[in-house]
Amino acid sequence: MTVRPVVIDLGWADLGEWGRLELTGASSALLRLTHCEDREFRGEPAETLTSDDIFLNETLGRLILLPRVGATIARFDLSYGVRSAPDLTLSRDPDPGLRTSGVKVINGLGLIYRSEGNLIMFDEQGDVVWHVSADFEGWGIAQVSDTTVTLVSTEWPPSGKQQTRSLATGQRV
Repeated sequence: MTVRPVVIDLGWADLGEWGRLELTGASSALLRLTHCEDREFRGEPAETLTSDDIFLNETLGRLILLPRVGATIARFDLSYGVRSAPDLTLSRDPDPGLRTSGVKVINGLGLIYRSEGNLIMFDEQGDVVWHVSADFEGWGIAQVSDTTVTLVSTEWPPSGKQQTRSLATGQRV
C-alpha cells in the first residue's frame, strides 16, 4: 500500500476506482463516489484546495486533504463517503502570503506534512501518528530514513542547518 498525490486538472481530480473530486465553486467541492452517495463539502478545505493538497491511498479508499495555505486538514473514507476522523485545525501564520507547507510520502508508512507551525506524520489510513507544534518556518523536509526524518534550513544563503527527528515520535534526536 502507498499514498499518492492526486492532481486537479480542469476543475476535477481522478480518484481511481473511488470516483472523482470536483471543484464546484469558490468555497465548495464534491466527491462523486462510486461506492456510495456523493459527498459535498464547503468552507475550508474546499476554499483553498490545490493539487498540492490531495493524497489518496487507493487500496483503502482514504483521502487526505492537506492545506498548502489553509488551516484545516480533512480526511475521508471514500467507501462510505464520510470523514474518517474529525478535521484538524492548525495554527497558521496570520498572513496567508507567509504560509508554507511541504509533504513527503513515505512508501509503506504514510506521509509527513510540514507547515510553518506543525510537523505531522499520518499513517496510510490518514490517522495521525504524531503531531509536533513548533516553529518550522524556514525548514523543509529533506529525507526520511527507517527511523528518522531530517529537516534542513531553506534560508538563503544556505546555512547548512538541519534537525533530525524520530520517525516514531517526531521528537528531536
